[in-house]
Amino acid sequence: GGFGILGTGDAVPAGTTFDSYQASNCSDGWALVAGNVTPPGSSATAGIFLFQAEGQFWVPKTVSDACSGDVPSALKSAACQFVR
Repeated sequence: GGFGILGTGDAVPAGTTFDSYQASNCSDGWALVAGNVTPPGSSATAGIFLFQAEGQFWVPKTVSDACSGDVPSALKSAACQFVR
């Protein structure tokens, strides 16, 4: 499992902590966030992350979700530009 660091396509393993964020853009229950994560046993790394609201929770999405038809048009071009 895990979610993707957009731009690298790397999967972020379970147990990763989301340490901080520098910027976010939200639309229709989706958020594109620039931030730092620390995978278990590794050092912090920066990335761009995509989340979808499900009830009261923000669920991390995979890199393959970034250009899907589910992502609002206001975020899709920004999310897709980070996918190589």
